[in-house]
Amino acid sequence: MLSLRHAITRSVLIYRHFFTNFADSVRGYRRQRWASFTMMIQKDSMTMKRSGLWSGACLVGLIGLALGGCSSGSSSSGGNSAIQLQIGTTVGRSVFPAGSTRAGGTGQTVDNVGCDGGSEAYHIHAHLSLIVNGEQIAIPKGIGIPDGTAVGTSISGGSCIYALHTHDETGIVHVEAASPAQYTLGQLFDIWGEPLTSSTVATYTGTVTAYVDGSVFQGDIRNIVLTSRGQITLVIGNIPSTIPNYAFPSGF
Repeated sequence: MLSLRHAITRSVLIYRHFFTNFADSVRGYRRQRWASFTMMIQKDSMTMKRSGLWSGACLVGLIGLALGGCSSGSSSSGGNSAIQLQIGTTVGRSVFPAGSTRAGGTGQTVDNVGCDGGSEAYHIHAHLSLIVNGEQIAIPKGIGIPDGTAVGTSISGGSCIYALHTHDETGIVHVEAASPAQYTLGQLFDIWGEPLTSSTVATYTGTVTAYVDGSVFQGDIRNIVLTSRGQITLVIGNIPSTIPNYAFPSGF
């Protein structure tokens, strides 16, 4: 009986010693992680502040990583979720009147782009966004469709139709031609009849920053090529924290 009691007591002491050492090891590991984390903060805080990354959310996230206590919940991967485009809707605030201006395409050839029946042998779609000081401005419907007819919230028909045109205010640019060709943003604006330079977009002026598929475009923005499902964003003034990313309607 005494031997059994002695064995049990000895086992309890052994397990207690084991778990005490284990807990000390865990605390030591966390102290080491915290020390490393503190050194990282001291080293990189100025860089993070300059890059605009220093925030309470970042601090909480870093502390969680340092202590090994992060959950597996959802988090931002640095990108932004695609916004589904709906045909016939308006993306942004409506400012411009429908159709091309008098300075744009009214049926004549504009910037080597003719106005005909709108052959669809070559048919792709691109998207154009305009953001002015943080506010998105809608691209007008009916660009490149002279004398177009309103069909609900869209414009169709017309006396002719240019290879580059818009039917609604979603920002979707239709490219329809008899054969594949390289069309540019500058040609679209010429058909619209509005200026496009490094300091002017239609009626808005200021420093223009252009993005193509989320990346800053270097060069003459008039030369940006309209590609299938390509996304072009023109920003004047304050640069938004995220550049909009759109999902095209089915079949586009």
